[in-house]
Amino acid sequence: MLANSSEKVPPTSMKTFGTLLAFLFIWSPSGKSEKGSLVSTCEAEVAARYLVQEESFFQDNFFVRLNASAPRTSEAYLFLHGFPAEPPLDPKLREGWPSIPEKGIDIAQALHLATGNDAYVMHYAGLGRSKGVFSFTHSIEEAIAFAEHLRASGYKRVHVVGHSWGGLVAIQVYKRLADTTAKLVLIAPYTNIPDRRVLTPLLNSFAQVYPNRFEEKGVTADDLINQMLEVKRTAPPSRTIAESFFSPVQLTVIQGRADEEVSPESTKAFCSIASARSKYVELEGDHSFSENRSVLLENVQKAVH
Repeated sequence: MLANSSEKVPPTSMKTFGTLLAFLFIWSPSGKSEKGSLVSTCEAEVAARYLVQEESFFQDNFFVRLNASAPRTSEAYLFLHGFPAEPPLDPKLREGWPSIPEKGIDIAQALHLATGNDAYVMHYAGLGRSKGVFSFTHSIEEAIAFAEHLRASGYKRVHVVGHSWGGLVAIQVYKRLADTTAKLVLIAPYTNIPDRRVLTPLLNSFAQVYPNRFEEKGVTADDLINQMLEVKRTAPPSRTIAESFFSPVQLTVIQGRADEEVSPESTKAFCSIASARSKYVELEGDHSFSENRSVLLENVQKAVH
């Protein structure tokens, strides 16, 4: 979160609301028809439908498994999306927002097509197609449980990729799996949780814009604020990197140069803690690489080769 987040006004316009989406969402899909060959958005959507081999639930969490062949592979990739990673219900706020069939399915598709391994997208409880109620703290626990389930099901290695809030979650998942031979890829990771003064107007706005996800399920803005502060206290990403990661961690961090939600300066500071254990890649693009999506996908693929 940027320091100037506290200066944002309530989301009375599309522009203001877009700025407030500090964890923002994954935009329109694109992908590859084969290794090294990017295809159009339309073609990628068709390809994605053929790649979906499994749609199911793990506890309350909906997940999709992408794999062109039915048998499971020896390794897997888990993509963790941002918050809330979906457009609001209000038609005025939805106007101009792209269609998103699944959270980050284009990134998962790119991961599979680049490596040949199974790739998963998991929706946090209370978001997307998952059941239950969303919680910042529980989203970390859910992702860890799902990753451990994947490994217990027979994958010898589970690689983790996360965007924005999903980047913070991915760090905690990677720490729990404790496998430094696996890859960790963070895309504009949310690594600097602000104080209550900054969180209050931001999360009040989210609660107002997404009543179907929060108010109607009994979740208040105060609940979200307290959850976030609990994460800051118990699982700060920088401390996790500093205390829990040992060489040779295969960590790649991808950052948009024009990102107004997670600043390049904040991400560079985070990477400096990991020092030689990280590779920092800065690209042209905003928080979700909405105008430069294909370049993001190409760099995600490079990170996992």
